[in-house]
Amino acid sequence: MELDKPSSCLSFELCGDGGLPQVSIEQPECTGKSALFIAKFYSLLIGTSEMVPIMLVNDGLLSATTCLDLITGPNAKAFQLSGDGKHVQLKPGERYKTLITFSPLEGKRYSYEVHLRVEDNPFSDTTIQLFGDGYVADATFDGPSMGYENELDFGEFMVGQTKSLPIKLKNLSKNPIKFTWQTIPPQFTISPSCGIIQVEESQDLTVTLSTPVSLQIKCIHAPLRRLLLLQQRSLLLLTNQFKKSWPRDQP
Repeated sequence: MELDKPSSCLSFELCGDGGLPQVSIEQPECTGKSALFIAKFYSLLIGTSEMVPIMLVNDGLLSATTCLDLITGPNAKAFQLSGDGKHVQLKPGERYKTLITFSPLEGKRYSYEVHLRVEDNPFSDTTIQLFGDGYVADATFDGPSMGYENELDFGEFMVGQTKSLPIKLKNLSKNPIKFTWQTIPPQFTISPSCGIIQVEESQDLTVTLSTPVSLQIKCIHAPLRRLLLLQQRSLLLLTNQFKKSWPRDQP
């Protein structure tokens, strides 16, 4: 600061830093050395769908207006973004959550992109990459106990106990199919052990696990045979992990 005595004028310098609105992606997480935001979906049977969240946060000092857009392309019909093209205003520290849905239409690998734009900040544009697979099957497992990709999880329970879970095997083909179970570990029983399922019908199954020792089961293969076409298929049925239990008086 300087004071000009003859003129009695006060002069000083003003300085400051300009800021831009800023929005970051919290979900999906940034992965890999290339610092890309990638959302991966499970392998899905045609006709089914899965949703994954996209979480944005205003981590700047200014209010920001942002927009998510699905980029136009050949795989556009397989992905649906909740609030596609919608402008959302976020205060500093505020979060916004939306969902992206993947619904494969044919058996193939899908890739797509979501574009994040922040108004008045051309340096904040970001792309989220989407990946998923669609597949076709003669039959599929169904039921409240089933997870994604034909996974049946028994969880953890005491050695020596028996646990049963119900599932359904549904015929998706245009012909009746015959099912049998092969190479089943001795700790498992599946009832019924064989049968015929008519077109668009289901068969109720019960999978029982009884283990006298601690063990880890990876998978059971179920060859399916079309009665008319005689085409072999293998479907993954079980992936489980169990812990050994100790008597109470043993350390």
